[in-house]
Amino acid sequence: MNNIKSMKKGYETKDIFNNIREHEMVGYQDRIPEMTRENFKQAYEAMNNYGLTQNCFIPALINRIAKTQFTYNYFSNPLKFLKNDMVEYGDVVQEIYNGIIRAVDFDCEQEGEKLYKRYFPNVDVAYHRRNSKLVYPVTVSEKVLGEAFTNYDGLAQMVREIIEKLTTAFEVDEYIQTKAIITEVANAGGLYNVNVAPVTDETSAKNLLKQIRAYSDKMTFWRPDFNRLYVGAVTPKERQCLFVTPEVKASLDVDALAALFNIDRADVPVRVVLVDDFGDTGIQALLADREFFKIYPNLFEMRTVQNGLGLYDNYFLHVWQTYSSSPFSNAIAFTTKQQAITSVSVNPSSVSNAGLGNDYRFDAVVAGDNLPSKTVMWHLEGDTDITNSYITASGLLHISKNEKAHTFKVVATSTADTSKKGEATVTIPANAPQELK
Repeated sequence: MNNIKSMKKGYETKDIFNNIREHEMVGYQDRIPEMTRENFKQAYEAMNNYGLTQNCFIPALINRIAKTQFTYNYFSNPLKFLKNDMVEYGDVVQEIYNGIIRAVDFDCEQEGEKLYKRYFPNVDVAYHRRNSKLVYPVTVSEKVLGEAFTNYDGLAQMVREIIEKLTTAFEVDEYIQTKAIITEVANAGGLYNVNVAPVTDETSAKNLLKQIRAYSDKMTFWRPDFNRLYVGAVTPKERQCLFVTPEVKASLDVDALAALFNIDRADVPVRVVLVDDFGDTGIQALLADREFFKIYPNLFEMRTVQNGLGLYDNYFLHVWQTYSSSPFSNAIAFTTKQQAITSVSVNPSSVSNAGLGNDYRFDAVVAGDNLPSKTVMWHLEGDTDITNSYITASGLLHISKNEKAHTFKVVATSTADTSKKGEATVTIPANAPQELK
């Protein structure tokens, strides 16, 4: 059934019928004549009066509907370009961040000491787990199918109605779940926030445009500011997407963007994407890396069950997808809400009897008002072997086997307000064993 040709809008009943016939077995083709406008009833009766051909036709028809729903676009998800390729196996996608190598000062007197040290690369990992498993049920009865052939346009009309329902349901759900990525990350404090005035007139629109231009340029440099794990990242212009509401877009039209960037209207470098709203987040616009969105289709499959008592067939379109976001990719929210950080704390607040060569996980709790950014910078204070003891951007502490300090601190500093810090104390006993578990 996968070879069935894509159905275009405007196909007639005979096109649908004959396309299914073309891709069925030879025995089917021998029993069922090619349909024309003149013999459509006879062709239907030939198909319907023999159980095997009927059992082939209806699944093929529904399969065609499932495979071609996107050509009808009764509502087209404007965010579908953010989807990645199909991931058919497993329910988790691993994303690995590889930072740049840290340089060290050249010192010929310490050359021998440095030669055999271990230099760990800046590597971190994020996992994106499948979180959406939807089913779209469709019932096709023999009576409905028979009625579809009472006039020549009946089958095409029935297919259009089913496609419209499937398309609208799937595209709307996909749009809502994709847009929810933005609001969920915003509500969790995972965006870099830039405070702006509400766009109400030409002056406020120009001010917002200037901010967008400035941060669009900043994103092209290697810097850690604009992602929620505070790791070095760069977003070239061709990967930048500007998400705006209709109200804001009315002020930030393409001509204004082109004038601001001093370029031709057709060459605005940032892709402008329209969304209906950002919920109650205060966001006027979102400038994000295309790679910020981690959306993976996992399953798109139709299953069927026949009800012999009721003379109908139930079809279930299964759509499984992963909706997530990258903690390593840049995303900047231009928001009317004035954020304020009130405190930062670290959990756990202490680790006693820490073992050499061990890893320990720490979490930063950032409290504040108006959905503040919860991104923190991690660093260690007091350890004497800074090269081999380290803490990653996600809060994973590795204690070197050669660590000489008996006590040091794990410090988390808010990137939105560097005066707000939290810390935890790590204690290593004098006789600490290596790789204590």
